[in-house]
Amino acid sequence: MLRYYYKLMCIEYISAKAKQSTAYLINKKAQVMPAPF
Repeated sequence: MLRYYYKLMCIEYISAKAKQSTAYLINKKAQVMPAPF
């Protein structure tokens, strides 16, 4: 049970990291290219 919970936490952490880095890349692109609106 504990192992399962740990695995779940790892998945959550990794997905959070991925979302963070994706947002970071989008922000960098937004800085480089002016928004169309």
